[in-house]
Amino acid sequence: KVWCSGSKMVAEVNTWNNTTIYCTDDHRFKTVDNEDIVAKELVDKRIKLFYQLNKEVSDYVKLGFIQGDGQLTDLLKGCRGVTVNIGKKDQDIAELFEIENHTERKYYIKGFDTLIRVLDFDLTVLPDRTLPGTFDTWKRKDQLMFFKGLYSANGCIIKNTRIAFKSTCKMLIDQMKDQLNTWGISSHITINKSKDVKFSNGTYTCKESYDLNISRIDSIVKFAKGIAFVHQYKNDALEELINLKSPKVRSVTYAQTAK
Repeated sequence: KVWCSGSKMVAEVNTWNNTTIYCTDDHRFKTVDNEDIVAKELVDKRIKLFYQLNKEVSDYVKLGFIQGDGQLTDLLKGCRGVTVNIGKKDQDIAELFEIENHTERKYYIKGFDTLIRVLDFDLTVLPDRTLPGTFDTWKRKDQLMFFKGLYSANGCIIKNTRIAFKSTCKMLIDQMKDQLNTWGISSHITINKSKDVKFSNGTYTCKESYDLNISRIDSIVKFAKGIAFVHQYKNDALEELINLKSPKVRSVTYAQTAK
């Protein structure tokens, strides 16, 4: 049953990203600072967005990481396994692959060679490697998990402004951009020109590379809910990015008539 208990003026909460929320002036909002504030006191506050970070993992996450940081050319040599690169900060990845006492840079992983061939992985070197040939036939969940592995291998949060995936393969970047778009995640590509970089052991020429960037807050939230990272520190940076980009209230005004 519904009955009228009176009328109130309608508050219009206007944010800097041109979103308007209609409510009563005593409607309560949670801010990114975890404050509980009524609508009429929201000016200059950032409204906390509701989402649940995707913490799922599966074998497709492992396959995505192998795609992004594995040496698949081993299989062309008749090997029954692949080598994956797991850095010092990749303890979460070591645990994903059930590697104990993670101290090395490279690990030989068995048990995926048959599946990699069945799924028609591109076995070329990283600069030329594209998505597996059967990717479009996979279930949506498996595709998302694969992207989680890919982003965990070659993705990061850049300067609290965007999510970036880095690759020297333009075709892979184009494929990923198109796929993200089917999930309602908008992105744009930036180019890093070839240049000489000095390292401790000499100067090397870095090839032209590409960043696939996700910078709109609605797309960042969709990424967090559907994909996210394996690494805890990357997920922490992702959640901080969402807080920094959450809608900030510009003004609170009132309708001329009660509703």
